[in-house]
Amino acid sequence: MVNKTRGSHKKFSARRRSRYLATEEEIIERNKGIDKNDSDEENSDEEAESSSDPSEEESSEEASSESSADNTHPYLIEVCNPNKNRKSIEKTGIVELSRREREELKRQQFERQKMKLMAEGKLASAKADLERLAKIRKEREEAMARKMEKLKLKEQN
Repeated sequence: MVNKTRGSHKKFSARRRSRYLATEEEIIERNKGIDKNDSDEENSDEEAESSSDPSEEESSEEASSESSADNTHPYLIEVCNPNKNRKSIEKTGIVELSRREREELKRQQFERQKMKLMAEGKLASAKADLERLAKIRKEREEAMARKMEKLKLKEQN
């Protein structure tokens, strides 16, 4: 019977494993090999088509040049992202908003209007704030006056 304790097995982690990193030259050689394979496939396709008709030869050359211009790497998969294209708005200019968008716009408009009235001092809360600030300002002025009087008394003594 095998007694498994805490340290009885070897832990594998990415830090202990040696990684193989390709050098720049190896990457270039590998890419050249891929390009050669692609060009070999295109050449074999062209040779097969050239044996059929000379008139088709011209069209096949045009088609191959178009395909090579469209896809520089034919082994890549084209992915369609549904969020990439924006929804087209009709030319009428009338945009239908969802309920949430309408509510958000109303809320923003209400906030703007409230801030405007607040700045003008027309709201009850704004009036209370202004009164409170005036009271604080008055208390600070009185405290400053008392402090100045104390300084004058010290200078006289």
